[in-house]
Amino acid sequence: MVSNDPSSEVDPETTRALQSVVVSIADQVMESQSFLVASSLLLAGLLSLTVWRLFRTRFDRGAQAVAFSVVTVAHAVFLTTALRCLYVPAAYAGSGKAVAPPSLLVYGTTATYTSIAVSQALGGGLKAAAKGLLALFWAASETGLLLGIAIGAYFFWRARTQVSEGSSIENPTVSFEANGTTLELGALGALGTLLLPFLVYAGIEAYYRLR
Repeated sequence: MVSNDPSSEVDPETTRALQSVVVSIADQVMESQSFLVASSLLLAGLLSLTVWRLFRTRFDRGAQAVAFSVVTVAHAVFLTTALRCLYVPAAYAGSGKAVAPPSLLVYGTTATYTSIAVSQALGGGLKAAAKGLLALFWAASETGLLLGIAIGAYFFWRARTQVSEGSSIENPTVSFEANGTTLELGALGALGTLLLPFLVYAGIEAYYRLR
């Protein structure tokens, strides 16, 4: 939830305009093929870094980790796309409604394939499969955070440029509510908070390189 500085009130027209802008941009971004391609390539790149660290002894060169990650992500995207192509018509035939497959089914398919791919290609059995799932989870988390930062910054920029000057938002804050407690951060501070996991990753990488 985006709000003004506590000393000022948000005009209802401004709120409606912002909601319209956010919904419009979200539809354009999430449904575009460019977003799917970019997010998949980003995931493959981050996965290659994690796989290179976790399975360093299995690769002679970093390019091999990149190739393995690209193939793994490409096959996972193909499998989940095929799953949707099979599930949606079947669900429509049964209920008369086009329903997307459950997220648990999509994630389960991706996790199962990744486990098999890692254990078969890199060896190591269940332990390697578990490490492969950890690598996938970490890379997917980093991908989500980076996309969240990029999309959030883009939303913020579009909102400030598309809303009329007379009702523009100054000093925006982002509010997080949980268990009756509300935490407010400046928009830039909220985006900066998303970078914390990358600092943790950088610290772990520095530890392994310098020890």
